[in-house]
Amino acid sequence: MMTPRPTRGFTLIEMIVSVGIFAVVMTIVMSAYLTLIKVDRRARATNQVVSNLSFAVDAMVRGIRTGRSYRCNDGSPDANGNSTTGTCTCFSYTDSGLNTTVTYHLMANNTIGRAVGSSSCLDSTASPITDPAITISTLAFWIRGAGSGVNDLQAQTLFTVKGTMPADASGNTASFTIEESATQRLIDI
Repeated sequence: MMTPRPTRGFTLIEMIVSVGIFAVVMTIVMSAYLTLIKVDRRARATNQVVSNLSFAVDAMVRGIRTGRSYRCNDGSPDANGNSTTGTCTCFSYTDSGLNTTVTYHLMANNTIGRAVGSSSCLDSTASPITDPAITISTLAFWIRGAGSGVNDLQAQTLFTVKGTMPADASGNTASFTIEESATQRLIDI
C-alpha cells in the first residue's frame, strides 16, 4: 500500500479561478476609482466657477462701499439720485482710492463688465469680471440717497445678479440669484 504524499501548493484550476476572481474585483474597484476622479474634477470645476462669481460680487460691494458720487447711467434719477424707473442696468461711482470713475454693466457676452476711468456702458470700454462659463441674464441696480441735496445721507446701493452656471459636464446648468447691498462708508473728519 502506498502512503499518500502530502500536497503542496495549488492546482492549476485553483490558480485560474483565483486570478479570475481577482481580475473581476480589480475591474470593479478601478471603475469606482475612475468615477470618483471624474466626480472630483467636476466638483472642483464647479467650485472654481462659484468662487469666481463670489470674488466678483465681493469686489463690487467693496468698491461701492468706499466710493462716492453714485449714479444710474441708463435710468432717470430723481433729485436725490434715486432711479425713478426702479432699476438701472448701468451703474457708476467714483472710486475714492483711485479717484476715478468705475462703471458696472451687463455686457453683450452675458458677463459683468467693469470699466475704470469711464462712465460709458459700452462693452468696448469694459473688461469682463466674471467667468465666461457663467451666463448672467440680469444685472440690476437700485440706488437710494445719492445725488444733490443729500450730502449727509449715506447712499445705499442694492444690486441683483441672476444667471446660470454649469452644474455638470453633461451640459446641465444651475440657476442662481444673488442680491447684495452696500452702504456708503463716509469717513468722519
